[in-house]
Amino acid sequence: MTSDYIIFTIGESSYALEVGKIDRIDQVPHLTPIPNAHPFIDGLMTYQSLTAKVINFRKMTNMQTHENQILELFNQVIKDHQNWVAALETSLREGVPFTLALDPHLCRLGKWIYSYQAHDPEVLAIVRALLPVHAQLHEMGAKLLQQCTGDTEAALVCYSKEIVNGIYIETMRLLGEMVRKSIEISSQIQKLLIYRNGDGFFAIKVDAIRDIVALDDVQIKPYSHHVKVGACLRTRGVVEYKKSLVVVIDSVNLPKNEEVA
Repeated sequence: MTSDYIIFTIGESSYALEVGKIDRIDQVPHLTPIPNAHPFIDGLMTYQSLTAKVINFRKMTNMQTHENQILELFNQVIKDHQNWVAALETSLREGVPFTLALDPHLCRLGKWIYSYQAHDPEVLAIVRALLPVHAQLHEMGAKLLQQCTGDTEAALVCYSKEIVNGIYIETMRLLGEMVRKSIEISSQIQKLLIYRNGDGFFAIKVDAIRDIVALDDVQIKPYSHHVKVGACLRTRGVVEYKKSLVVVIDSVNLPKNEEVA
């Protein structure tokens, strides 16, 4: 028997869930917190005049939350650029080779931000301001390294004036704004699967939608009959898709407060 499946990602892992159990794929809206809710539940949302709980798939599978991952990314990006500026000064002053990225697309921030699409107006404004400033920081570093070969003193004066007291300060300020908006940024990246299965009706928060494909039952290789992952996720087996293994989900259930992850 062949059925259509939504393939979604959680970190580096992929999962498949039958399309027939999904009402809709949606953006993550503002969620209303639930006092004393199970740790897997992120809050309540409204869907077609109904109220639905939102279950966090990362929490179900004992992974770091997407929100914390994004926050860690931005904090690491700030450290990266602090180190970048310090390494640039050392290279200019002492003539040691500069080995960090001069292309703004190749640093950790560049690899992330040039593929990110903002929807929140405040986040979009920060991204639009950060992109040219960040690019200018890297480009100015490359220019000063070239200038330093002929006039080290002039390069250091320009470094202090243009980078330390100019571009760098603004880059750090905007990165601080990204940290402040990290929860909103995470919510915009993630997706919601509006899930119905029998009497069950709730939303599942996932990282991203990878594809929608038709799978035949014979393609699914059971590793154990109805493996149960945690308290609310049962899986059927795995299927190979585009040279990677995808875990096929049999059912998802809302956790009860007394259940332990």
